Amino acid sequence: MNDLVVESVPLGSESLGQVWELYRRNSRTLGFLPRGAFDEFAHAGCIVAASIATRLVGYCAWRLAANHAILVHLCVAEEHRGLGASGRLLTQLFEQTKECAVVRLRCRKDYTSANGLWLRHGFAVDRELSGRGADSMPLLEWRRINFDDAPLLSEIARATTATHIIAIDANVFFDLLDTEATHHEESQALLADWLDDLDVCVTRELKNEISRQESGKRRGQSLAFAHRFRELQCPPNALDDALSQIGSVLPKPVNDSDHSDRRQLVHAWVGGARIFATRDTTLLDHANSLSTITGLAVVRPSDAVAIVHSAGQGANYAPVRLRGTELIRRPPQSEKELLPFQRFAVAEEKAAWLASIRSASAARDRCTIEVIGEVDKAPRLAIAIDWSAPDELHIRFLRALSGSLTATLLRRALSDVLVSACESRRARVTIDDPGSGEVLDALNDLGFEKLRDGLLVRHVLVGLVGLDDARRAVRELSADSTNAVKFSAVELEAKYWPLKVVGAGIPTYVIPIQPYWAASLFDQQLADQELFGVPIPPALALENVYFSASNVRIARGSRILWYVSGKVGAVRAVSICLETITDTAAALSRKYHRLGVYDWRQILSAAHGKPDGRLRAYRFDRTELLIKPIPWSRLKELVMLHTRTRNRIPSPIRVPEGLFADVYRAGTDASA
Repeated sequence: MNDLVVESVPLGSESLGQVWELYRRNSRTLGFLPRGAFDEFAHAGCIVAASIATRLVGYCAWRLAANHAILVHLCVAEEHRGLGASGRLLTQLFEQTKECAVVRLRCRKDYTSANGLWLRHGFAVDRELSGRGADSMPLLEWRRINFDDAPLLSEIARATTATHIIAIDANVFFDLLDTEATHHEESQALLADWLDDLDVCVTRELKNEISRQESGKRRGQSLAFAHRFRELQCPPNALDDALSQIGSVLPKPVNDSDHSDRRQLVHAWVGGARIFATRDTTLLDHANSLSTITGLAVVRPSDAVAIVHSAGQGANYAPVRLRGTELIRRPPQSEKELLPFQRFAVAEEKAAWLASIRSASAARDRCTIEVIGEVDKAPRLAIAIDWSAPDELHIRFLRALSGSLTATLLRRALSDVLVSACESRRARVTIDDPGSGEVLDALNDLGFEKLRDGLLVRHVLVGLVGLDDARRAVRELSADSTNAVKFSAVELEAKYWPLKVVGAGIPTYVIPIQPYWAASLFDQQLADQELFGVPIPPALALENVYFSASNVRIARGSRILWYVSGKVGAVRAVSICLETITDTAAALSRKYHRLGVYDWRQILSAAHGKPDGRLRAYRFDRTELLIKPIPWSRLKELVMLHTRTRNRIPSPIRVPEGLFADVYRAGTDASA
């Protein structure tokens, strides 16, 4: 294949999309891997593709851990196999990982063709392990040593021991056992062969859960399956004290299952685990408090994979996961499509869930029901919004299925509800059926509070008000009214967005931005015009980052007025600054590649082609599009009025609060 070209796959490229499609065609053999993982590989420079002209032949993806490289995928399209592409891809892998002490991989023993390939390219079998799949097929661990240095080999041995000990609770265990379970795919990701530094363990308490299975056959199958996992040890005399500690932050258990959930968590904690994978709503709801006491990351299986894959830096909310993903929101096609959203974790009866669905469906004249997810895939979110009250939007239900996109989609959906409330002049958004802990996390992030009757509410305070008036409004409306007097102006704007507090000295900056970047980062209206070749999904991100070579540092809580330059020539939006970070282009690219839509080449360009060039990253969220964009002609007049200068805004500048108030008042008042 002399015309075969092997080269790195950059983030956001067309070739990365082709790689994803090739993976999907071969996922049954390759195993589950989230779409976001391919973005991670591309950003780290850990994926290469072989192609002829513009046609993808195959790809190779790996990850780096300590001083070794782990081969995750080597995949060649079926029509191109046997022609040498695999060897070319491996050669490129070896070249790009030549500074690593070892390259290693795991492969099923019955994959004879693949195992012959490893043998021909310098790998040797290091050991045989029990398979993690349902058929228990043994795995061969292959290693290719790059340095023939005896002292180094002992270091390699230490580096390849499991660095992430994870305990799974009963619901995840039964997900793994039952291939038809709703959450089987998510939980199965924990057993992927490429996560060979992940030690998946069970606790002794699991056997008590198994014993409660009604079917004797089921109990036998479960016990046999449990023996595939290492059992963490917990000294009995440590159990009571540990249970007492976590009991201080958890609600009182009401049944045997609740007691078992707590004992499993304690066994994991005392047994040395660092991650506890669960779908239990109560434990997930109290994950932060439990982490403070135990040091455990209490997360869903999908988030556990993110933690391991990102070396402990997995983001709960990562807009980059939307890249290359075609999303759709639509009415459900039938009741059946909503059935998977039944809350099995809290023993919700099917009849109760159907009653909620049918009640919302019967009120179609005042209630909208939508499902949200990827095109040609089962929906991930279901939401019903009741519009009948003149001053309130009520979310009848908001349900989510765990997955790599779920956290991001939830925040997008809730943000859209808040925007709808603002546009329709509703004073609050309420919900009394929050669903899973993942939904609660998103509700908390968007400022929802729990009232005494259990209702969750997010008050929508709009307009320009003084600090005292803002505090007074919060005292009258908020469940946390006792603390209202303590809120600073910055805290009020963040918590009660889109409220704007004037007269309290909140800094405001105008940042010029090109139309392409405005559409990509926050301006859905520009993106919808499809004038700039913008990939639509990144514009759905709530939190984002903008890179600039400017020397201006914008403080946390400051307002940002976005002036879209070029033919648009208008202030179109206002955001809240979360932080400003100054570092090299290379460091900022690594730190913030999950946010924004810049790829490495674009970041490098902003730094004038210097990887060690200094840049500023402005991280922002809570972006509000103005109803009436302020054209340059009007902005120029306001700049002259408030600053007595004729600044053309070539870079971020601070402006007086009076200018901000005039811009915001004109931009949000349709009658202005």
